Amino acid sequence: MRLALILLTVTWCALTRDVGLANVALGAAMSWLALRFVAMPGTRLGWVLTRLPALCSLGLFFAWEMIHSNLRMALVVLAPGRHLRPAILAVPVEVESDAELALLSNLVTLTPGTLGLDVSDDREQIYVHVLTADCFDAARSDIQQGLARRVRKLFAC
Repeated sequence: MRLALILLTVTWCALTRDVGLANVALGAAMSWLALRFVAMPGTRLGWVLTRLPALCSLGLFFAWEMIHSNLRMALVVLAPGRHLRPAILAVPVEVESDAELALLSNLVTLTPGTLGLDVSDDREQIYVHVLTADCFDAARSDIQQGLARRVRKLFAC
C-alpha cells in the first residue's frame, strides 16, 4: 500500500510538473483516496478493472459532448438572430439504481444547453430543459443513445 501511494504521488507530480510541497500533499491525498476506493469493503480491484473500459468510454464521450455542446452554445450566442428553441422534454430512461439515475441527471445538467429538471415518480423518465431543440425526437435520442446508454453500460458490468 505504501509503495503504491508513493508511486501514485510521484506520477501525480510528474504529470502536473510541480514538486512543491502543496502539490505533493495534494497528490498524496488524492492517491490515498484512490487507493481507499479500490480497497473499500465490497469492492475489489477486479471490480474496478472490469468497469474501466465502460468508464473510459463514458468519460471520452462526455468530454466530446462537452466540447461539441460548448461550440454549439457559442454559435447560438454569437449568431445574429439567436435561434433559441427552448423546450422541456420527457426522456424515457431505463435505470436500475438511484446511482445510475443520479449520474445520468448530473451529466445531463453539466452538458451546456441542457438542464435536468426532475425525475418522474415512477423513475422511468427524466425531464430535461434544452435550449435548442430543433427536433424533439432527436434530442431525446441523443440523451438516450449517448449518455444514458453509457451510464447503463457502466453499471451493468
